[in-house]
Amino acid sequence: MQTPAITRIGATIRAFRKSRNLTLEQFAELTDSTVSYIGTIERGEQNITIQTLDKIAQAFDIDIFDLLSVSQVPNETIREVQALLLQQDDFHQKKFLAILKEFVKSPENGK
Repeated sequence: MQTPAITRIGATIRAFRKSRNLTLEQFAELTDSTVSYIGTIERGEQNITIQTLDKIAQAFDIDIFDLLSVSQVPNETIREVQALLLQQDDFHQKKFLAILKEFVKSPENGK
């Protein structure tokens, strides 16, 4: 049964996988799963256990709670940005933030 939470968790897993440039086959191998199983998870068709979720988080080298935190965001673009940021060290996260702040500055108010 698809629920919004399961769908978002699946989309988050897909965002992390794609941000690492991993194919379904490569990711299935990393998690000791099958391609079809990973596909059903990413499409939100599979209700997964905490154990499986933890195995997936370990494959991404992140904490399971970070994975779930990103899943709470309903906006897919922001989930992808968060997935990318979580893979970076503190220095690169701060660098990205500085670039983002420069990008969104409004020329008319001189910020």
